[in-house]
Amino acid sequence: EWAYLPDFAVAFVGLAKNLDKTGSFEAINFPGHAITDLDIKASAEKALGRKLKLSFMPWWVLRAGSPFVAMWREIVSMSYLRFEAHRLVSTRLEKIIGEIPHTPLDEAVKEALQDIDIAVQPSRLAA
Repeated sequence: EWAYLPDFAVAFVGLAKNLDKTGSFEAINFPGHAITDLDIKASAEKALGRKLKLSFMPWWVLRAGSPFVAMWREIVSMSYLRFEAHRLVSTRLEKIIGEIPHTPLDEAVKEALQDIDIAVQPSRLAA
């Protein structure tokens, strides 16, 4: 799951304005984009107008070291999340703030790349 920070910020402000609707200690999820590594790569390629090379982490190193390094063991246990699109349940957040902001993936990736000064392909305006 990938969360676009401006969407998250709007939701967080909405939550802060409605603290009277929450309990003292409550877990509230923000639903990002349910995507895989390949989905975000495709979206970045669209924004950049060129193909990208995807390099993979040497997972065998982490697996081999996982009996000795607890953090590696935990990373390996969650590695499947890169290949399975998933989304956090957010019904509680929606009850508190109403509609949850959700910028379309291609637009969010393009804006995120621009925000970190990575040149993107100019948008073509409809005639």
